[in-house]
Amino acid sequence: MHTYQIRVSDEIITKFLWLLEYFKKDIEIIKISTDNDFISTMNESKKDIEKGNVSPFNFDDFERKIG
Repeated sequence: MHTYQIRVSDEIITKFLWLLEYFKKDIEIIKISTDNDFISTMNESKKDIEKGNVSPFNFDDFERKIG
């Protein structure tokens, strides 16, 4: 299982609703506190992005795989 951190606006999250339905057995929703743990997580994410360890999610490829 992989862990993903998704930050999107409310309008964009509607595009994920079909994913939630499709993968409802495989998705675990966690609550992240907005205290220092969240800030340190964000800082680590920024470092990963700067190092090139994070790549954008390609919906076109994903839809072809499950299509």
